[in-house]
Amino acid sequence: MESVSTYRIEEILNPPLIGDLRNYPLPFVLGRVGREQQDGFLRLKRGDMKKEIVFKGGTTLEIRSNIVNECLGRFLQRTGKISDSVYEESLRIMSAEGKKQGEVLMAMGAISSHELPELLKKQARERFLDLFSWPEGAYRFFPSADIKEPEVSSGLELAAIIYEGVSTRFPKERIQVFLESHRDQPLARSDRQALAFDENRLKLSDRRILKAINGKSRVGDLLDRFGSEAQVLFYTLIVTGVLIPIAAPGTGAEIPRPPAGKKADPAPPPLSAPPSVPPAAPAATASGGREEDAEDKSSSSSKEEILEDLQSTYEKLRDLDSFGILGLKQDADLARIKQSYFRLARTYHPDRFSVFGNEEMKKLSNAVFALVSQAFATIGNEEGRKKYLDSIRTADKQAELEKGAEKLVNAELQYQKGEMLLKQKEYDQALEALDWAVKLNAEEPEYRMTLGWAIYKKYSTPPIDENKIKEAARLIKQATERNPRLDKGFYYLGTISKLSGNEDEARQYFTRALEINPKSLEAQRELRVFEMRKQKTEEKKSTFSRLFKR
Repeated sequence: MESVSTYRIEEILNPPLIGDLRNYPLPFVLGRVGREQQDGFLRLKRGDMKKEIVFKGGTTLEIRSNIVNECLGRFLQRTGKISDSVYEESLRIMSAEGKKQGEVLMAMGAISSHELPELLKKQARERFLDLFSWPEGAYRFFPSADIKEPEVSSGLELAAIIYEGVSTRFPKERIQVFLESHRDQPLARSDRQALAFDENRLKLSDRRILKAINGKSRVGDLLDRFGSEAQVLFYTLIVTGVLIPIAAPGTGAEIPRPPAGKKADPAPPPLSAPPSVPPAAPAATASGGREEDAEDKSSSSSKEEILEDLQSTYEKLRDLDSFGILGLKQDADLARIKQSYFRLARTYHPDRFSVFGNEEMKKLSNAVFALVSQAFATIGNEEGRKKYLDSIRTADKQAELEKGAEKLVNAELQYQKGEMLLKQKEYDQALEALDWAVKLNAEEPEYRMTLGWAIYKKYSTPPIDENKIKEAARLIKQATERNPRLDKGFYYLGTISKLSGNEDEARQYFTRALEINPKSLEAQRELRVFEMRKQKTEEKKSTFSRLFKR
């Protein structure tokens, strides 16, 4: 197969390392980290769910999760490896002895030391695959040179897990939209760095499809030839960098704007259509010589107007939903959708602008045509149209969702900054960052809880500010009401109650924290202190009682 290296594909293969999965699909994010052989942590957050993938040299070492149903005991219980009673007993022992669940289960004889590494790998695989089903979620990659090998590596080959995740969990609609937007582009081998992808592991049918890719067949032709079964294969191989759509729309750097004040290159004679209507390609003239100066000047002016019109069209379309891009209302039926698409596809097809020989015009026409093609791929069939209407409802809601995604990412950044500053006891800066996190995402209980704890830490040292302590308790209570599973929130409330001298209330909060998280060492420690005090009090009462009887 031919190799290609002359086309820039940064926008396809290099999503930013911070963003939202709605805008930047997980497979492409993983593909970039793997191809660049990065060291660090990819953190993902969706509501209260958090996961972290540890990479070293682009290889996945482990994946961590705060989802209760993904802990080892739950995984073994769900897969039938241990019974419900064994699971409950392991939790009791973990709470009492402070050991890891794997150690406890081995000590109980529920699993053997030889089984544990393989079971942990299976658990990691399930955690990883679940991420491909996330429709949204903030993500950020944190580079780090200090990555330590875990006791048991996940053993997951990144290219293989991407292929499995795309095949089994990733929305097929997103795959279809991406491929349809590159339908007119040939596929070829890339000579850039790609993830190690063992083609021998592919099904025989997939290997046959792969052999048909020669750099000349277009994506659309290949899809028509091999059917829907080829979509996952093409998508995965593009994600991993093995294949590349040649000169794909939008793969260059930023869409260029016509340079102000720059004289355009000589162009063909002016078009009869006004610049507000994208032109059809002019017929070639018999004469190859230059036109007169007046005509040349007029041609240059028309080309600049066409560039401005394309730029204006692109900027208008990119902010619209799929119906708006096709110039339709959301009640448009399939016949009108197809009619509008074919009209716009003829008008903005890049071939109509190729005669100008202008690189900026080529990129702009490619970009406009890609938006039109992607819009049709999204709503061009009844099932897709219904799903799209269900997801956006109105254009205003779609705009709000996009704005909300950006706010969620910024909120998470402020929260992480605040957490770090709080650990460093930089309370003023921590309060500022956490306050911003709550303002940007007031629905996240953990942000509110941590802000309350930061207020408590700053104002609980003499001179104690009682009003601030009350404010801290109020924020943390609000967080636990929104998410009753926040064990840290109940621990914090217990600490505040203890400071206020309300030991009964404090004991209740610490007990609740331990019920939620049996591994909470802080809550265990506080309850042990209460228990020791209780025993000493009872011993004193017993001593006084014996003395009194004498």
